[in-house]
Amino acid sequence: MSGEDRIAAIQRCLDALRSQHGPTHPDVIQQQMDLAELTGQQGDFRSVADLAAAAATAWLAYRFLDALHTADPHLAATITADAAEQLDDGAISEWAWDAAVDAGYDPQKWQTGAEEGSARRSLPQLVNT
Repeated sequence: MSGEDRIAAIQRCLDALRSQHGPTHPDVIQQQMDLAELTGQQGDFRSVADLAAAAATAWLAYRFLDALHTADPHLAATITADAAEQLDDGAISEWAWDAAVDAGYDPQKWQTGAEEGSARRSLPQLVNT
């Protein structure tokens, strides 16, 4: 496989991982580092923006929860427990699926794409060969 083909393949894998897991997942970060090493680039600006947005969202969530805890510790604990339960039981994923359908999108197509990306996970081995 030529160098250009390897770069394109790694970029496709990176895009699939990023869409499946988000920008801060360890597999995404590792692929970004592998791609940067292979191409000699200092980084992927999309990744920096994604990481900055994820960090800002996490910081805002922390600040809101901290303020809520200061105002009403019992309510903060209740909301935190409720959110944890929703994450654990898959309710948020179901709501997102329904919202996508209501907005006219086809989430099954996204799911199929994510599964295909997952099937191509053997791609990181190309970087190490």
